[in-house]
Amino acid sequence: MSCRLLFEGLRGDPVSAIFLTSQGCCAGTLCGRVVAHFFEGLHSGRNLVICSWSEDAVRGVWFTEHCITVTVGDSLCRLYPRALTATGGVPQEMAFEKKAAASVRFVLQRANNVIVLSNGVTLVSDLRDGSQRSLGWKLQDRYTAPCDWNGANLLLFSAVPDEQPSIQLLQPEQHQRLVVRDLPRRTRVVTQLKLWGDGRIVFVREGRCIVVFDYKTNLDTHVISGHRGDIVSIAFCDEHRIAAVSNDGTLKIWDITNTKSRRGVCTKTVTLRQCSFDLGWSYHMAATDSLVAFSADEVGTGVFLVDLNGSQGTGSATQVVPAAPNNHNHRGGGWPANTR
Repeated sequence: MSCRLLFEGLRGDPVSAIFLTSQGCCAGTLCGRVVAHFFEGLHSGRNLVICSWSEDAVRGVWFTEHCITVTVGDSLCRLYPRALTATGGVPQEMAFEKKAAASVRFVLQRANNVIVLSNGVTLVSDLRDGSQRSLGWKLQDRYTAPCDWNGANLLLFSAVPDEQPSIQLLQPEQHQRLVVRDLPRRTRVVTQLKLWGDGRIVFVREGRCIVVFDYKTNLDTHVISGHRGDIVSIAFCDEHRIAAVSNDGTLKIWDITNTKSRRGVCTKTVTLRQCSFDLGWSYHMAATDSLVAFSADEVGTGVFLVDLNGSQGTGSATQVVPAAPNNHNHRGGGWPANTR
């Protein structure tokens, strides 16, 4: 099965966001570096450093054939149009309201929408028209990472000493709490908490168990155990398949099409020979119906790509030419002439 290194990371600068489409992959780092890779075939492509540094960490990336959108820290978004030349150009900037910057806890970007969560106020920004609106809903101390957001619903994990831990689904704009999924008191660790499609929540319990919870029926539809290492990242290939990477260097694709079996079916297993997950960073992943991109330890950290349409069996990672550094700061970068 085809697996290759797209971006070679820099030491001490882990990947903090990944976005993937059939056209290419884009990643941002804690030091504000943004790199894009544009596919030119099954096993080739071009890397382009869109931004070699920023004043804060990249919290989200998203791109279309027209532009790359990058959320930098809790202060602003930058839009890099395709029309920027390789010699430089000034990206469009959208600054977030400063009153939302105090005590910021989480910053989440989903496509053209960004939500900034703080103990004082919640700010939602629409990058298409530059509009921003402050919500009266306040983030309570009981809510801790991980969390997810799909533009309307906000998913949070509530953990308070001496109380039963729970997963809560809220609609901040309507000041409504839709769902509370209580967890056993003995639950010590919940990670990779994500919204999936219409009506499902997926999370990893105790490091190695994937739980699919249907909040419309209030039932756990699937409880998947099969990883020998702790799961460090998950993503969704489509409405039936979950991609999960564990720290023993294994990628598994789980299919939950069969609703009669609560265990799911592992349809693909890839051994990631050149990938490690030993540095303890927060690892990130994105997926399409045929591709999976994820961050791993390579030099400092790197982004790898797995082609799910390759032959069955064990995959080996083969390095491609990494992106060469340039002298562009947040003004630089640019797009290749053709990204189609």
